[in-house]
Amino acid sequence: MASVADRPDSPEGRASAEGQQTSSVEVQTDLKRGLKMRHVNVFAIAGSIGSILIIYCILGSCVYTVMTAFAEMAIFAPMNKGFSGYATRFVDPALGFATGWNYFFGYSVLLANNLTATGLIMKY
Repeated sequence: MASVADRPDSPEGRASAEGQQTSSVEVQTDLKRGLKMRHVNVFAIAGSIGSILIIYCILGSCVYTVMTAFAEMAIFAPMNKGFSGYATRFVDPALGFATGWNYFFGYSVLLANNLTATGLIMKY
């Protein structure tokens, strides 16, 4: 039975025509399987940047499709009522009503938030 070193395609050595073994590649037997702290930090930074970019691309495509649809509706049927008017006309009056109140409550909370931030900045 031939050993691994006797085979001509083995990395340990090659047999010459005279039968002597010549070593062309040295084998490294001590493989270190450890991660240093800098490797872990690079993986963490790359993972966070990658996930942020993926989320940014997904949300960007969603915003792009919504704004494209809104632009097509605005060109097809111009009106001065905004999102709630288009929701009333193309979907259901109840959706338009809910969208209007949603905008009202959103801007009410935004006003309170801006007043709070202004007070904190002036106090600083």
